[in-house]
Amino acid sequence: MRHAPKRHYRHFTREQAQEIRRAYFAREAKQAELAERHGIRQNTVSRIVSGLVWA
Repeated sequence: MRHAPKRHYRHFTREQAQEIRRAYFAREAKQAELAERHGIRQNTVSRIVSGLVWA
């Protein structure tokens, strides 16, 4: 089941989410580092990486 992006990160684009996934799976950065870099919380990065949002 896919969820719509919540209001506090709807300003993200699909391209930004893809970049987060790319950097995470390429082991360029950990979730906490990506969160800080993009101004979001770590649990939001987790949801993006797992495909719960911006799939």
